[in-house]
Amino acid sequence: MTPPHRLVYTELFDDQSYPGETLVDHEFTELAGCTTVTTTLRFATPDGRATALRYPMARGVTESYIRLAGLLATTPGVKP
Repeated sequence: MTPPHRLVYTELFDDQSYPGETLVDHEFTELAGCTTVTTTLRFATPDGRATALRYPMARGVTESYIRLAGLLATTPGVKP
């Protein structure tokens, strides 16, 4: 059985400052025992993308990956 390697979902916030849903695609690849996560965001409009890029997202993204690493470290059968 092939383990899951992709997570795709749409994102829409209650109080969103840009129009439409955003398609979020996380792809997990492994090479030499290390997993790489590639995340692609597809915004509904170019203006929505421009608005989102003005946000200071680095902190939130960093916190999310730290939480994911902590979760994976406690998941049986998963190597951190």
